[in-house]
Amino acid sequence: MKKCVAIFLLLVIAILPGKGWHWAKDGFQIARIRSGHALAASSVVNRALDDPRVASALNQSYRYLARGHQAYAFLSDDGQYVLKLPRRDLYVQPFWLRMCAFSFFSSYREQVFTDKEKRRRFIESSLQIAIRELKEETGLLYAHLEATSSLRKKITLRDRLGRTYVVDLDRSLFLIQEKGELLVHKFTQALREGHREEARQILDVFSAAIAFRIHKGIYNKDPMFLKNFAFNGLRGMQIDVGSFYKPKLKEIDFSTSFLQTMTPVKEWIMGLDPEMGRWFSARMEEILHESAL
Repeated sequence: MKKCVAIFLLLVIAILPGKGWHWAKDGFQIARIRSGHALAASSVVNRALDDPRVASALNQSYRYLARGHQAYAFLSDDGQYVLKLPRRDLYVQPFWLRMCAFSFFSSYREQVFTDKEKRRRFIESSLQIAIRELKEETGLLYAHLEATSSLRKKITLRDRLGRTYVVDLDRSLFLIQEKGELLVHKFTQALREGHREEARQILDVFSAAIAFRIHKGIYNKDPMFLKNFAFNGLRGMQIDVGSFYKPKLKEIDFSTSFLQTMTPVKEWIMGLDPEMGRWFSARMEEILHESAL
């Protein structure tokens, strides 16, 4: 028993430094963002390099912002743009599984491969929808979703520990988005400071953006999308672009989809401010009435 305990403690001691370093960097590694394959057909890649905003974004350094489900996010030095680097590791089988040649792992290995391919195809489809139909609604300025040789540009990144990396953009898959203020923060701040008209404007812009997306027959797989909704001025933006899907057959009508999306938001607002919640409920009814005309 003492030997088992000693071996266990040695394993813990050996693992902890690596895990601590991984946590400190929030899992960011250059190897995880290098392009191993395209994430969208070249026909949908946005080539708007003549946009002065894109030119400005590509001529700055970036500091670490956050890790999302599909990408690492970095904030430009001027605070106006977000550079998102898709996580290539999400679509690659774990090293230990690739090295295990045992036959009894074959079924599990195939299932992992199938699941990762399904995830990759969904993300690719969602990016295509965002680029083709929701650029303004997502704040997308530029998408580089396949390896190229034409950019001839490198960019400096600083990770969470302040370490710097020089990234070859031709070899990297990335998105550039406008930086917005998160709805949850902006709305609760307006309520807290007594700016009720501003709070209503925020909810009105949010409702209009959701109605626009649903009218286009585009659905959102992420039930927690509210945390990824932001504002730039008075324009709403859904900053998570990896959860859109557009079925070939219409799943549900506008009214049902709108209510399913907005009812949890209404309940959240009711918990914060019942009077504002009642206003939002009435605004929802107006939108439903307008859509039925």
